[in-house]
Amino acid sequence: MNWLFPWQDALWLQHMPAAAQRHHALLLRGPRGVGKRRFAEVIGQSLLCMAPAKSALPCGACQACGWIAQAQHPDFLLIEPRIDADAEGEGAGTAKKAPAQVKVDQIREVVGKLALSTHQGGRRIVLIDPAEGMNAHAANALLKTLEEPPGGTLFLLVNHQCGALQATIVSRCRALDLAIPAPAQALAWLHQQGVAEESARLALALAGGAPLLALEKAAPEARARLQTLLSILQLGSSMDPIAQAERLAQYGAAEIVEGMQTWSHDLTARKLGQAISYHVDCADSLARTATDARIEDLLALQRKLLDAKRLAGHPLNTRLVAEDLLLAYRDACGG
Repeated sequence: MNWLFPWQDALWLQHMPAAAQRHHALLLRGPRGVGKRRFAEVIGQSLLCMAPAKSALPCGACQACGWIAQAQHPDFLLIEPRIDADAEGEGAGTAKKAPAQVKVDQIREVVGKLALSTHQGGRRIVLIDPAEGMNAHAANALLKTLEEPPGGTLFLLVNHQCGALQATIVSRCRALDLAIPAPAQALAWLHQQGVAEESARLALALAGGAPLLALEKAAPEARARLQTLLSILQLGSSMDPIAQAERLAQYGAAEIVEGMQTWSHDLTARKLGQAISYHVDCADSLARTATDARIEDLLALQRKLLDAKRLAGHPLNTRLVAEDLLLAYRDACGG
């Protein structure tokens, strides 16, 4: 069984199992789509496996591996962001959703379990993904535990956004950086997943070189949704923000923001006479749109998109978000 992605083999041989044995907390850092979660899960399973291989990879056949495969191992604890819904009034029949976060009670619940004996008398694994999903109270609660770590426990923190995690937590972890693989290796892997050559190349560019993210973007539905958004952005200064926002009503705010960020990045690059990075198949459209675009407005648009990205996880009205961003985009294009 291929436990790891091909681009992770060298990192495993270099650091495992020594890093997991010597440290009580590992911070797995890197961009989305490079397989940090998979790497963390394999670390945890290898430590709980009853008969690991010489390479320290799990056997996949013992009772512990079977439990992990079914997400039922009592010593493998997973913490993920949770969405709480609070009723908006008695009998209203609606709910007000807050952004998904790792809450302090989730951390406290796991910390309470750490005081108990392990099921097999060995290690205990706590996986937090994403670590930056912890709110301030949860992060502080975890910090206290990291300062006085319980024996035999390994914390695995998956970190997608560099700088989004408290420095005090980062300083108490052994960091492992999972980088973007070489393009040839990423393309070869995408081909193995059944993605055609041209589709793989375009998807990998859209994903910034991240193979797992590229695989998502190569899916027909994802490509169709992106094409709808691009058809709107290609209208440039002639676009009607209100009418076009209606076409995006079923999109998520994060999806709109991401698509506009990559397009505006390429548009700015084209305006400055630089190479485009993401939408490599849209060079002609970008050149036409860049003709009347104003560089100062494009830079302001990118700042606006960054602010929108920070709020994308909140319960926002997608149509209003789209109208606001498309209006700023049209103005930047010379509208």
